[in-house]
Amino acid sequence: MSTKSLKKQLMAAIAMVLVAAIALGSSTYAWFAANNEVEATGLNVTAQSDAPNLVISSTSGGTFGTSQPADESGATLYPVAHETFTQAADVTTVAKWYYGYSNDKSVSTIVDSTKRFVGDADFSKYVASYTFFVKLDASSAADMKNLKVSAVNFTGQAVNAIFVGPDGYEEVTAGGTPAGTVLASTVTGNAEVPVTVYLYVDGNNTDTTTNNIANLKDTINFKLTANQQ
Repeated sequence: MSTKSLKKQLMAAIAMVLVAAIALGSSTYAWFAANNEVEATGLNVTAQSDAPNLVISSTSGGTFGTSQPADESGATLYPVAHETFTQAADVTTVAKWYYGYSNDKSVSTIVDSTKRFVGDADFSKYVASYTFFVKLDASSAADMKNLKVSAVNFTGQAVNAIFVGPDGYEEVTAGGTPAGTVLASTVTGNAEVPVTVYLYVDGNNTDTTTNNIANLKDTINFKLTANQQ
């Protein structure tokens, strides 16, 4: 196969993440409140490629292919925000994540500027995580490089996505587009490359208010791509 032909083979793995976010209102004017929650009701993953090289699975050692069901047990999340991240490890550092309160049902500004940081035991109540595994199938003739998020489609409000791989991470905010940060420098043979997607409802998003609870839901479609070596 010529070098020109190899370069044309852009591998794409498309992961479909469904987040049905529903929060209940109350008489409490709160930016974050115990009854302001979003529920992730389903997660489905599909991978496809223009050549049979890059495959995906929701479990390590599982069945890899172009279509892969994922955990649909759901998760319940409270809105949250985070400090500036400087490295991938910050994403799971609870001291980086905080919540607060507002005195107006129509705004998302913390009333007393006080940040209340998330505890270790409560992290999963604010941030949901889903890990996928990407590798090359047996027909692949060469390794691939620069696995990254090439596209994200948001259809709702306030749900952000953070993608973490072995060599990098990238956050894409609601309605935003990825910068193309490399998550894994190489995809080699049968070696599985884990990519974890963290989803959370952004409390600092102006849409995250008590009056707008009914609209805090999103369907996120994202594409992972890698290039032929």
